[in-house]
Amino acid sequence: MASELRAQAEERLDAFLRSVGLEPASLTDERGLRSFGIGSVRGRAGVLEAGDRLLLWAEAELCELPADGDMIVPLMRELLERNAVIAPSHFAIRNELVVLTVARDLADGIPDAGTLINQLMAQADALDEGLLQRYGGTARRRTPLPAGALDPASEPPSVTQAIATQSKGEAPPPGNLFERFDKLRRERE
Repeated sequence: MASELRAQAEERLDAFLRSVGLEPASLTDERGLRSFGIGSVRGRAGVLEAGDRLLLWAEAELCELPADGDMIVPLMRELLERNAVIAPSHFAIRNELVVLTVARDLADGIPDAGTLINQLMAQADALDEGLLQRYGGTARRRTPLPAGALDPASEPPSVTQAIATQSKGEAPPPGNLFERFDKLRRERE
């Protein structure tokens, strides 16, 4: 059943890409993610597994994270404030990039890939210039994370699990998200 659902969702995604003149086979990486550009925005889309669920997932790259430490807090504040009103997509950080991402659970039915991607890319195109003007062009480059350190296809660290563990008085699990963030911050200072 899951493989049938995946195949149907991927076929809809590929049909949309062909309808806009792109050849899906040339855009697809080893994990099945299709990379493309629309206007000034680069994007990726595919079917991802999240535990026992299948998601039609897409993301659009908006800008690089600023290297100047005093710009990070205002950027994060702006992204969090906008997350409250930008549904169904949301802002995220992937490696050194600010991205706009959206995911739909295939158990709820296979969404129209064209509508999903068009809406995401239109939002990203409307947002990227403003973010670049306010937070781009910093004086120094950020030190990038190791390749694959934060991969959208991998399971993210469980903040809920870490908080629940700490509230029981137990030591946080190794690789706790907060500890990793503090360590990275100290290394970059």
